[in-house]
Amino acid sequence: MIITMDIEKIIKQGEGESVEFKEGFSKKVIETLISFANFRGGKIFIGVGDKWNIKWLNNITNEVIKNWINEIKNKTYNILIPDIQIIEINWKKIVLIEQNEYPIKPISLKWRYFQRKWASNHIMTTIEIADEYLKTKNTSRDMFPVDGYGTFVLNNKKIEQVIEKINNRQGFQLFENKEQFLEKYNLIDWNNPTFASLLLFSDKEEDWRSLQVGVFDKDLNIDDELDTKSFLVDQVNEIFVFIKKHIRKSMKIIWQAENVLKWEYPLPALREIILNCIIHRDYRWTHTQIRIFDDYIEFFNAGWLPDEYKIEDFISGNTMSYLRNKLIAKIFKDMWEIEKFGSWLKRITKLLEIHGCDFEIKTDRTRFYMKIYSVDYIKAPQKTPQKTTQETPQKTPQKTTQKTTQKTTQKTTQKKTKDIIIECIKLNPFITRMELKEKIWNITEDWVKYNLKVLKEKGVIMRVGPDNWGYWEIVDEI
Repeated sequence: MIITMDIEKIIKQGEGESVEFKEGFSKKVIETLISFANFRGGKIFIGVGDKWNIKWLNNITNEVIKNWINEIKNKTYNILIPDIQIIEINWKKIVLIEQNEYPIKPISLKWRYFQRKWASNHIMTTIEIADEYLKTKNTSRDMFPVDGYGTFVLNNKKIEQVIEKINNRQGFQLFENKEQFLEKYNLIDWNNPTFASLLLFSDKEEDWRSLQVGVFDKDLNIDDELDTKSFLVDQVNEIFVFIKKHIRKSMKIIWQAENVLKWEYPLPALREIILNCIIHRDYRWTHTQIRIFDDYIEFFNAGWLPDEYKIEDFISGNTMSYLRNKLIAKIFKDMWEIEKFGSWLKRITKLLEIHGCDFEIKTDRTRFYMKIYSVDYIKAPQKTPQKTTQETPQKTPQKTTQKTTQKTTQKTTQKKTKDIIIECIKLNPFITRMELKEKIWNITEDWVKYNLKVLKEKGVIMRVGPDNWGYWEIVDEI
């Protein structure tokens, strides 16, 4: 039970996302209750004005409260029964109505749906209503069967390829035949294919699967394009190969002994972005588009994040995953195409930062947008202040002992080895110990292993994923 002191404190803080003031009971009160029920819950204070002044409510009795409850019950679906209590503050009576978040959403007022956004009530769109219902049922659009199709439209060869991939990952024969696989993953419902199975395996070139990639010059003329409607399990590599064909690889000097070819974009990050465009796309909307320009790539993906999710939380890794297509995501994860749900944006941004690529991420009510600049992208030059004083050269001692020279040389060699390892990881986070040994002159694999261990213990690098397919992340420079 909330005591009077707490009530006064809440009122003084004013209206917000979960608090609203009303001078009297009306239809607007019921709309606000529905908004709270469809969001995270909230409180309505009846008898409080806009400027927090407490008014006198006449004739507030238990009978009046009972009538309010009946009106709320009769006008809402599913039925809302909020907690209502009469509170006395400074000898004045007000009413507090509390509504928790409802477990089965969305709630409506005569088939009008409201949701709390930015401290006010908003009418939900048809798409928002459908998405809220799917979330409540812990299901997704791709789980529903599609009328007018049968399992005969599914490509048996493509299904067998996916079964083989999953079996190889598990290390034993998990599925013996196609029927067992389709039933296990809920890809059929009473012999009707679900939306996921059509996207993954339909022999027809469904428009739902269309994904467009274009290569543009500076005048926005199309130099090359790809419009694929192929199986989703094939689209990742198909698009990746097309993009790779149209980006550059340049020579980078890492140390004097050897030069290294470096792509203008980190290839693991590009593949991860393509993969997630396919998995997290809203297939009810327009096609996903990828646009390749001379010094940047743009990704436009249909589908947005719900209000409770923020881009910053995904980048930091401080949020749970949001799966728009649960069955499709499950298939790709079991094929080992996905390492971990909810961490893809964190991995991508880290790879881009390591590679030296700037990027932009935006989301609105229709799409997710990401723009990646080439590592060779030339920024506008910044003016640097001229030096006003001359630097005085430091005197170096002419005499050093042989023992000191040996220690300094040994320390310098170790540091050079660690620097080279870090530079190699920047260029290729998936590099192995044997590959590091080949790149560093006159060094053993044990010495590579020792240096990696030292860098991990110092918190400079970290290993993400298992040894056989994981990658390195640079946490901090030496």
